Amino acid sequence: LAMFTAQNQYLEIANGSGIRYLTQFGQAAGPITNQELVYTFQGLTDDGAYYVAAVFPVAQSDLPADMASADTSFPDGFETYIQGVKDGLETAVSNSFTPNLDYLDNMVSTITTQ
Repeated sequence: LAMFTAQNQYLEIANGSGIRYLTQFGQAAGPITNQELVYTFQGLTDDGAYYVAAVFPVAQSDLPADMASADTSFPDGFETYIQGVKDGLETAVSNSFTPNLDYLDNMVSTITTQ
């Protein structure tokens, strides 16, 4: 289950299009960390024949490295915590991510199917 989405953006690929976003998948309330954060692209070819998916690990300079270094108290509630993380990721610039989101977008845009 995707815990949130952030940096949602429409992308064209060589013979299709889709949306890319950042998320962390989980089954329980837990902190958002660089160990679990992913960039994902989900799309379709122009003819509708193929579903195209790509998932890459990504890190952001303001997030904790892993669960051990994260605050798990959520004093204002988990939903408030998630919204705060999402808001921070929405305003983060591409080069605050490793790899840079622009680099990943450019790489994804070259995907093609036969």
